[in-house]
Amino acid sequence: ATDDQKRLAEMSNAMIDAYTGAEFQTCIEISQKIDAAFGKNKLTACYRERSESCIASPPPNFNGTILLSEK
Repeated sequence: ATDDQKRLAEMSNAMIDAYTGAEFQTCIEISQKIDAAFGKNKLTACYRERSESCIASPPPNFNGTILLSEK
C-alpha cells in the first residue's frame, strides 16, 4: 500500500472509532479532513450524516451500528 492509502486507512479507522464511541463531532471533523485530503466519498458521507443525525436526535440506546437503506 502507498503512504496515501495507509493514511486514508488510518483516518478512516479513526473516524469509525469516533462514531462507535459516540464521539459524533469528532467523527464529523475527521470525515471532513478525509474529504479534504482524498476527495468526497460515500463512506465519509454516511458517517457524517449519521453523526449529524445522532447529534440532532440522540439515540436512546446507541450501539454504534449503521443500518444501510440502499446498496
